Amino acid sequence: MSRSSLCEICESRPATNVCPRCGAQVCDQDFDSERRMCESCLSSVKGEDDVSPGYDEGPGGPGVSD
Repeated sequence: MSRSSLCEICESRPATNVCPRCGAQVCDQDFDSERRMCESCLSSVKGEDDVSPGYDEGPGGPGVSD
């Protein structure tokens, strides 16, 4: 990564990280160091860990609300 690279998300701060998921060069503010991914990837997978309201794994089976 060259020193003159700008963040591919904000396009204003220097890129200091590379997202291992998508390969984007991003600044510290647009990189989640805990989850090791850029904000774009984080927002695209955000709902994958959450269960949607109304989701129930009860007697009717997965995804069926009583």
